[in-house]
Order: sequence, then C-alpha cells, then structure tokens
Amino acid sequence: MNDARHMWKLPKTWAPFAPSKKAIAAVYKHVDFQSLFNKESDFHAQELEQALQVWSKNVETAVSKAIALEHKSDPTKQPRSSLHASYRGRCNFQKISQTQQSSTVKSDRHGGYTPPSEILTLRCRLKIRQVRRLKTLCRRYKTLDLDDAGFPGDSPRLKDAYAEWRCILAAKGYGSAWGKWILSFDVIPAVSLWLPAYDVLETMTELTKHDCDHACRDESNKSALAFKTRIHIDNHDDYSKMSYKIIRSKESQPLSGVPVERCFSAKLLRASVGHTALLISDDFIIPPHANLKMDDADLKFIRQEGRKVFFKHLRGNLPSSGTLKVSFCCYNSLRNWRRIFSLLV
Repeated sequence: MNDARHMWKLPKTWAPFAPSKKAIAAVYKHVDFQSLFNKESDFHAQELEQALQVWSKNVETAVSKAIALEHKSDPTKQPRSSLHASYRGRCNFQKISQTQQSSTVKSDRHGGYTPPSEILTLRCRLKIRQVRRLKTLCRRYKTLDLDDAGFPGDSPRLKDAYAEWRCILAAKGYGSAWGKWILSFDVIPAVSLWLPAYDVLETMTELTKHDCDHACRDESNKSALAFKTRIHIDNHDDYSKMSYKIIRSKESQPLSGVPVERCFSAKLLRASVGHTALLISDDFIIPPHANLKMDDADLKFIRQEGRKVFFKHLRGNLPSSGTLKVSFCCYNSLRNWRRIFSLLV
C-alpha cells in the first residue's frame, strides 16, 4: 500500500482584486487577544491556534466587506461583490486531509501488485514485473489441472502456465537469474523445472514481493537524500542557482505571429465565366493566405487587381453588397512586423 501523506487545501489569493488599505481599515474589527488567553505569559498551543483562526477570519471578513463597498461605488473597477469561499480558510488547519501518495508506475490491471514508492531505475522495474508474473501464475493455479507425472498435458492453459514459469526462472534483476537467487533462502531447498506446488509458489511470491518492496523504498530514500545533498551544496557553494532554477517560472513562448482582421465595404461585380470578383472600398493588398468572409458566405481568395478581388464561392449566401472581412496572420519577420504596425495604427 502507498504511504499516506497529509495535504492542506490552500486558499486562493485575493491580491489581483485586493481592495485598498483604507477600505479594509474602515471595516476591520480588531481582535481582543487578551480575552483569548488565560494568562499573558503562559498559554497553550490550542489557545494560539484559536487566536490565529479568529484573527484570520476577521481579516477575511473585512476584505469581503471592503470589496462589497468598492463594488457598490464602482462596479466596473471592482466587478466582485464579495469574497468567495475559495478565498477563505486561512489558519484553519481542520481542512487538512489524508490522501494516498500516487505512484509513477503503471498499476497492475488485475490489482495484483503496486510498488510502495516512486520507481526510476530499471532494476526495480524488473523486480516489479517479476512479482506481477508470480501473482498472475498464482491466480492461474485455480484453473489448472496439474499432471502428477510431471509432464505438460494437452491442456493449452497448462502449456501457457509452463511457459510463464520458464520466463520467471530466467527473469533478470536478481543477478544471473531469479531461479538461482531464490535458492539463497533456506525455506526454498530446490526449484522445480516443472510447475511447483502451490504452497511453494506462494512462499516464493511472498519472498520476491518483500525484496521488491525493500528495493523500491531504498531507491526512493536514496533519491530523496541525493536531492537534499544537491540542494545543500547549491545553497552553500553555488549561490542557489539550482534552487532559483526550480522555482523560476517557465519561459513564455516567443511571439511568432499576430492575427489581423480588416473590414471593407464591398459590392459584387458582373461575373464572366470562371472570373467572379468584388470591388472593395479601400486600397489594400490582401495576402495570399487570407480568409475572406462576406456576411454568411465563405470565399476563397484567388488574386487581386487593384481594388478588384477575384474569389471562389465556397459556401453560404452571397449578397450583392455588404462587408468583406479579411483575416490573416502576420508571422515573425522584420518585413511583416512593419506591416503589422502599419495595420494596427
């Protein structure tokens, strides 16, 4: 079973929409801390926890009232009318819950075995695979009819179980092979080349599982100790470069393009065979990759001659006159940036 850990649901911060200090001070109700303690010099941890809860609740109530006052005076500047419950609960340690720590290893589809900690090395993964093989073979024993003569019968299930046992004997991660490793225990005097008895197989499974649990926990402890050592060396000898790198926010992706949309008054011209055109109101060079839309109609740009735009009607109802929307994206280059600024100004 995975080790349990305690978690506390951290309240959200109200910094993005925090009211002014004057508004909070006007509605804040001061706490009489002297009435909360029996003696000024001697107090218990429960009394201190209660004082923190009372004080934090008063602060959150004052912030909520200040937000309500600012919302009443200027709803545009302060769209919130109060402090939501997700922003409350500071110093309330009753919200601490106990959860199971998740593992990075894929769980067994049959619920046979799950490692107790995070696994990174190949050696532990091989051990996990071996334990799952043994548990699967134990489940198959319920449907098998073993031959007392010691030879595989004609049953396909028996042949599959025998092939699985051969893979178990030659499994890696235990020196040269698992079959030689399991003989180091006194309770296993011999390993059968044919399918063993169920009680012997169950004993082998428990020994292998115990070794796998120990290896997984040992790897997790070594990994945590190595990380603590790296942090210690980084703080004392490397000016905390690695620590700052861990807590630093991710770099934002560079701007590769800017979407642009222009609208023109347009009217449909008399068309000839294979040449349908619009006449737009302004002088504008439409890019070849632009998307054209006129009211409900979607158009495909063909070419342009001055203000005359040739197109192909794709779908929708095309009116004789209306507003032509030209949408395209200017990609990151010096020439395109000049074009972007000329379009946005």
